[in-house]
Amino acid sequence: MTLQLLIENAVKHNEVSEAFPLRIPIRRNEDSLEVENNLKPKDVGDNSKKTGLKNIQQQYTFFSEQPIKIITSDERYMVRVPILKALEK
Repeated sequence: MTLQLLIENAVKHNEVSEAFPLRIPIRRNEDSLEVENNLKPKDVGDNSKKTGLKNIQQQYTFFSEQPIKIITSDERYMVRVPILKALEK
């Protein structure tokens, strides 16, 4: 579910067109999953309640002590989330 929300967030907040393709590499980095996208911000106006990442962060604090990391630059936006492991019975 987190992966889907991160991709939706990238699509929602960036211009996506033939002239400005959105690239979203997804990779595993040790015990984390990294979802990165190039930036071409668009104005989402009142449609953005800025709750997407906050909700993900709140959910992860319930299941993991490892924080979500958000790394940004002028060209890239990356979210690193810990990979949760199922409890053994």
